[in-house]
Amino acid sequence: MFGLWLVVDIWGFIVYLKFKNVQPIFQQSQDEKLPSVLIWLLGAVSFIFAAIGLIAIVSPPNNWDSIADRPRRVVHWMRNRNVDRVIQLLTCHN
Repeated sequence: MFGLWLVVDIWGFIVYLKFKNVQPIFQQSQDEKLPSVLIWLLGAVSFIFAAIGLIAIVSPPNNWDSIADRPRRVVHWMRNRNVDRVIQLLTCHN
């Protein structure tokens, strides 16, 4: 993952060096299209957000609390043959 971020950063730096002397035009008409560099950058940001969102949806939670709590709920649901809310006693997590 670090390598991917490094490539993206280097690519962004090259794009910056290539276009840093270009003066922005603020008086464009509404009929003109977005510059291709802006479209590429928006596409890259959208791809990053989509990748992070996919990882968040697909990967299971793996912290201690979710690992300790979920098996108890599954067993409770299997015993009662329904998926009603599980009443839980508060315990100290030391």
